[in-house]
Amino acid sequence: MRNFVIRCLPRKALSHWVGRLMERRTPRWFVQWGICFLVWRYQIQISDALLPLDQFETIDAFFTRQIRPELRPIANSRWVHPADSYIQSFGAIKSKRAYQIKNKPYLLTDFFGGAKPDFEGGFYITYYLSPRDYHRVHSPVDGILKNCRWIDGDLWPVNERALENVDQLYSKNKRVIFEIETSHGLVAVVMVGALNVGRMTLSFLDPTDAADFNSVGFSGRSIKKGQELGVFHLGSTVVLFFDSAWIAAEAEDFSSIKNQRVHFGASAQANFKIFV
Repeated sequence: MRNFVIRCLPRKALSHWVGRLMERRTPRWFVQWGICFLVWRYQIQISDALLPLDQFETIDAFFTRQIRPELRPIANSRWVHPADSYIQSFGAIKSKRAYQIKNKPYLLTDFFGGAKPDFEGGFYITYYLSPRDYHRVHSPVDGILKNCRWIDGDLWPVNERALENVDQLYSKNKRVIFEIETSHGLVAVVMVGALNVGRMTLSFLDPTDAADFNSVGFSGRSIKKGQELGVFHLGSTVVLFFDSAWIAAEAEDFSSIKNQRVHFGASAQANFKIFV
């Protein structure tokens, strides 16, 4: 029954109006009540926030809050986790397929909107950002931005129930793709939208460019490990792709890292035992 309801929902319209509600500045009591309710409901660690609660003018501003930088030092490793999140899935890329969840593959040609970045023989990691998490996404690597583009799509939920019931869900939802060339090989960072998370913003995009995102020239921009790339205006999913120049961990390592909580900036090599 729940799946039927989700399928019948006007997902884009609902996400639009939820977003408008989150961006309301008044009445002030409603904003403060909403923030306090969310802190209680999701057990959000408010001591991590850069600003105190009474300085957030909207619920969206609270969701997109910055975190105190000293709490997330950037590890001295080849790559780091891109977000505060938990690891939802991880595996090798074979036959141009990755998996949103066990036995639910999706084709990378569809996911990348017909483009064909070559990740065959590499690996992917999926990070889920819950409502309790810090919602900013950071680069896992140093490199040069080859491409950045927006792919329009649906706004299905990205919880495990939806991933189990909607084929190629990640290829259907809105997403922003960053392709970063590094000294070790190609890395893609993909922000996947979800129900009530239709709005994603780029941290280095001038607001005047937002109306014509794909016409903006991003190629050649230098990217630093830990640099902020974008913001989810609630919470969603980040998928990293590494080409075959990066060697994935053995399959038996996967069972020990699935559902593990991680913080952005922490060394990912320690978790995945990946070397080049």
